[in-house]
Amino acid sequence: MSGRDVFLVLVLLGLSLLRAQNISTNEPTLQVCGLPQPFQITITNTTSSSLTGVQLSVQMPPGVLYQSGSVTPPASLVSASPQNQPVFALPSLSPGQSITFTYQAYASCDVLPFLADQNNEVKNTYTLTWNGGGSYTYTPNYEYIINHGSLQYASITNRPM
Repeated sequence: MSGRDVFLVLVLLGLSLLRAQNISTNEPTLQVCGLPQPFQITITNTTSSSLTGVQLSVQMPPGVLYQSGSVTPPASLVSASPQNQPVFALPSLSPGQSITFTYQAYASCDVLPFLADQNNEVKNTYTLTWNGGGSYTYTPNYEYIINHGSLQYASITNRPM
């Protein structure tokens, strides 16, 4: 095998490590100004190599905020600043290994301007990183739901005081 062939094999192996992860999510329906709800995340190492120094960064829409102290093992919180972009540390993943954890988030009242623009999509973006410079980004094809109330007035009466 020539030096060029070895280089090509290493490049192809590196590309497969960068793209060969799987992130699946179960995102709840949120209520504006409502209680925190659980987001369930499953990460699978689909490569033939162990991953160490694993972290997951979550980018939530403006006004959707991480609930402090809500992450479950085996994940742990690295940062929640800003509050709609939590970063979680994960254990090392052996080839083929999956882990599942949850965290809670809520739709603050500050989400209303984001929801008012119909061009905005209610989606989280998940970025998995690990030692050696590897990363994988996943954004679901679907939006999750944020319900908000609407007021309806049958009549308004102006009464003198």
